[in-house]
Amino acid sequence: MMNQHNLYHFIKVWCGTLTVSAFLLSTSIHAQETKPQPEISRQQWQAQLGWETTDCPLESPAAPNSGIQVFELAPNLALIQVQCQLLTYQATYFFYLKKDAQVTQQKFQQFESLDVGQLEAYTSPMVTGLPAIQAKKKALYILRKYRGYGDCGQYLEYRLVGSKWVLKQLRVNECAEVFSEKVIPPQNWPIRKMK
Repeated sequence: MMNQHNLYHFIKVWCGTLTVSAFLLSTSIHAQETKPQPEISRQQWQAQLGWETTDCPLESPAAPNSGIQVFELAPNLALIQVQCQLLTYQATYFFYLKKDAQVTQQKFQQFESLDVGQLEAYTSPMVTGLPAIQAKKKALYILRKYRGYGDCGQYLEYRLVGSKWVLKQLRVNECAEVFSEKVIPPQNWPIRKMK
């Protein structure tokens, strides 16, 4: 049986998780402008896109679904999102831009958190986090949580410029040792200057 302190802590964590979940749900409502696709298997998608199966397995982490979504950004322009691995509280993804018949794997400027306040820039096609896509704005948002509570991490905003996704804004909230009673939504986290 939980004592009052543990119950209070559990309720705070649960409410914080609900707040972040509500944010992601509200973002995804605007994001789910998916293009109807013929029913093809994940293996057929892999044959078309050619991703490395060592980085992104043929088995779907979203089974029984393929783990692949297609977002129509404009006529003859679509973003293909491939979920690779399901982690504890987020996942890894590859993204492909399809323009007419041409498909290219996308690379993203990202940041590794080495220590509190320290970020190291790198570029990779593999994205870790929780993505939300606003197709009409040609915007991609990635929430990269530092812990499951969702009160700290990175919130990256990319915009499609030509045929590349450009990082327009980076927000970072460092983890406090004690959970805050109020969870700040990621879109309100402090803006971090990018070097």
